[in-house]
Amino acid sequence: MNMRVFFRTITTLLLAVVCMQLNAKITVEATIDSIQIFVGQQAHVTLKVTSSYKDKLELPPFKPNTLVLPNVELLDISQPDTTDFDGNRVVTQVYTFTSFDAKLYYLPPLPVKVNGEEYKSESLALKVLTIDVDTTKLDQFFPPKDVMNNPFDWDDWIPVIIMVVIIAVLVLLFIFFRGRYKNNKPILARIRVIKKLLPHQKALKALEDLKITAPLLAEEVGEEAPKEYYTRLTDALRKYIEERFGFNAMEMTSSEIIQRLREQNDEDSLNELRQLFQTADLVKFAKLSTRLNENDMNLVTAIEFINSTKIEDAPTEEVIKPEISEKDKKSMTQRKVLKVLLWLISIAAIAILAYLCYTLYDLIA
Repeated sequence: MNMRVFFRTITTLLLAVVCMQLNAKITVEATIDSIQIFVGQQAHVTLKVTSSYKDKLELPPFKPNTLVLPNVELLDISQPDTTDFDGNRVVTQVYTFTSFDAKLYYLPPLPVKVNGEEYKSESLALKVLTIDVDTTKLDQFFPPKDVMNNPFDWDDWIPVIIMVVIIAVLVLLFIFFRGRYKNNKPILARIRVIKKLLPHQKALKALEDLKITAPLLAEEVGEEAPKEYYTRLTDALRKYIEERFGFNAMEMTSSEIIQRLREQNDEDSLNELRQLFQTADLVKFAKLSTRLNENDMNLVTAIEFINSTKIEDAPTEEVIKPEISEKDKKSMTQRKVLKVLLWLISIAAIAILAYLCYTLYDLIA
């Protein structure tokens, strides 16, 4: 019983191997649609290769428009067409041949490589026939005619003339509108961005300049501070206060300035500033004499006041937008319209010129 099962198993395996080999059988077939053609006609050879999907297939390495035989030319090669047949892959490719020499040709086998091994199809025969000439009607044979010129036809040239006239008109319009565009002066409405110093930066710069020139001013009148020193000192403070706090400090008295500042600052921070303004008024109007150390102390007071009240995150750029009148706006609109017209005329002229060149080429060729 065990031997029977053993032999049955062996038989089944052998049959499976044989079936697999049969299924994987490689065949190469070539057929021709017509075994004879007239000179210049075409014949189509169909190559059919059957193999497994796992096989590596290389079709014949032919190229179109080449001679496969003397006087036999391969015109075209179709794209491979793959189909499935009974679990195998069938690849079909069509080759188109022609010949201009009447003769019987034997087309060589088409080589195909499968997994690196070469297979060949069967050879084919192709007979090329010539066309018989009826020699009984020699009176109907004529020599080649001379080259004849086509007669001039106005109907063919009227569109060309019209296009030339249109192009000439467009060129004149372009010159006219370009002149108008040039004569109409452009309105440059540019937005300017101006860098500016912050109020405390300008005031500190003025006080720094005053500090540098103070010894020179003192030498003119000995050790007493001149009137010009306190004038420049208070002017720098007044300009800073005016830009920083937003009231016209340049036209106000010292007491009025202190009164306005009192509304926004504490009393202690203004005591030294009040004393500075009082000293300046006495120097300028009562000709009070001060010492150099007192002048330096008042300069330090002004610098401390500026540093304690400055705003550092203020914008440092000023955008200036120019005002354009209605006349200028109208002029700008006219220039835009003229510019658009110039572009449209240019595009139309180029398009018509291209079509004109194509028409002339078609007439002359």
